Amino acid sequence: MKNYNNEILNDCSWFAEKHRGKNKLSGAHWSTILRFTKLFDEAVRLQAENEKLREALKYIVDRGYTGASYVAQQALNEVKE
Repeated sequence: MKNYNNEILNDCSWFAEKHRGKNKLSGAHWSTILRFTKLFDEAVRLQAENEKLREALKYIVDRGYTGASYVAQQALNEVKE
């Protein structure tokens, strides 16, 4: 099982993989199950994008770019909260 560095995504990954590619239109909560895999994939994509942005902000702060460094540090502090 893949580690997403996110507790919620890790908890949901088995359910997404279990129902991936299944289009069963009956049973309890079938409409939610149909959408779950797509929503899970979007959450994984957003998590990856978030990680890229954090790395970019950290790069700016670590290099000490003037002006942008202060803004980036403030953004990093807000993300961590």
